[in-house]
Amino acid sequence: MDSRSHVEFAKRLLPSHLQSAAVGALFPQIDRQPATLHRNFAHHVSKTGELVEDGLRIVLRSGDADTSKYTEKRFAEEKHRILEYFSGNSLRPDLNDDVRDATRMAFVSHLYLDTFNQPVQAFTPFKSNCAGQFELWDRIGDFRYPLYVAGRVEALRKDWLKSSIWTKQFHSNEIMQAMIMRLADLAGLARNAQPVLDALTSVSLPKQVMNEQAITWCQDMEFELCDLHIRHLG
Repeated sequence: MDSRSHVEFAKRLLPSHLQSAAVGALFPQIDRQPATLHRNFAHHVSKTGELVEDGLRIVLRSGDADTSKYTEKRFAEEKHRILEYFSGNSLRPDLNDDVRDATRMAFVSHLYLDTFNQPVQAFTPFKSNCAGQFELWDRIGDFRYPLYVAGRVEALRKDWLKSSIWTKQFHSNEIMQAMIMRLADLAGLARNAQPVLDALTSVSLPKQVMNEQAITWCQDMEFELCDLHIRHLG
C-alpha cells in the first residue's frame, strides 16, 4: 500500500491520545534511497527498536542528526515528507514508554501491510524467508501499475477505511505481536520458531502479551483487504 495507507492503518490501530505515534509507520521508508536498499535495510523487525529511537528523536523531537550515519542522514532527509502526512496535529509528545510502544507497533505495521505490495524479509537476519500475500497475487496478477500509477489505490483505500473491522481496539504490544505472528505465518515459519522468538525479543515485547483475538483480527483484516484488491483489480 502507499504511504497514506500506511499512516491511516497505524492511526486506526492507535488510541486517540497516541495518534502522533503513527509517524513510525513511515520510518521504514528511510531505505528508499539508494534504491538498492529498498525493503532490504529498514524493513526488518530486528531494526524496529533502533530506528524508532532515531526517528522519534530526529523527526518528532527535532533532534540533531549525525549525517555521517546512514540512518540519521536519511531520517533528516525524510523528516519534512513524513510530517506532511500529519499537518494540523500535535507531534511533540513526551517520549514515554507508551509512545515508544505505540511507535514500534506503527513501524511493524508498515512491514505487515507491505506484504500486500511485495515479499518482505521481515525476519532478517534471523531467517531470510519472504512474507507475502502470494495467493492474492496469483489471482490478480500484475497489479502494481493499475494500483499505484493509475491510482486505483485511492478508491481501494477509501473502501478499506469504511470497513466495520476498525471497531476493535488492542494494546499496542498485543497488536504488534499479532502482526509479527501473521508475518511468520505468511513467511511459512512456525510461530514458535527461533527466528520468530528472536524477532519478538528484538522489539522488547514483554512475556505473556499474546492475544489470540488480535491475531484473529489481523486475519479478518487481511481477508477484507484481499477481497478489496480483487474487487478493484481483479
